Amino acid sequence: TIEYGVESYFTDSTSGVNPKVTSYRYKVTTLDACGNESPMSAYHETMHVQTTNNGSTVDLLWDNYEGFNFGFYRILRDSTGLGGANWEKLDSVTSANFTYTDISPPTIGANYAIEVVPNAVCEAKKQKNFNSSKSNTSSVGNGGTISVSTSSTDASFGGCDGTATVSATGGVEPYTY
Repeated sequence: TIEYGVESYFTDSTSGVNPKVTSYRYKVTTLDACGNESPMSAYHETMHVQTTNNGSTVDLLWDNYEGFNFGFYRILRDSTGLGGANWEKLDSVTSANFTYTDISPPTIGANYAIEVVPNAVCEAKKQKNFNSSKSNTSSVGNGGTISVSTSSTDASFGGCDGTATVSATGGVEPYTY
């Protein structure tokens, strides 16, 4: 379990699970602020990456990621051993490629990670299997015609901080939508 807003990194500490040995498949669910649980996601399969030191090069081999459509894998290296913000982006390969050779590895050694880069940064979809659906609420009054304008901002790279704003004029306040 990971709290909302925490870095989206999870280490499975279940007895018998060892991500250094193989990949695992998971389904994900979320709880909203009211405690309502979402439906289970499709499977997400972790990637198990292997490295082979060939003296002057390091070969990487990993499992195909399963979970969502993505554009490419990003190859990351940390030669400080500290992780976090110390990951260096080495290169990218297509989603159909599962190997990479680091032709200039640090002589002191390094950690490697493979990152899945989605086609779209943030995609929100309305659940499609509800038994019923409600429309917006509209009021009728003596205030004349109501006019509405909308504006939006895109989310920043890697974030879900976009906005959608509706401004109404005319009609009878308070507005409900």
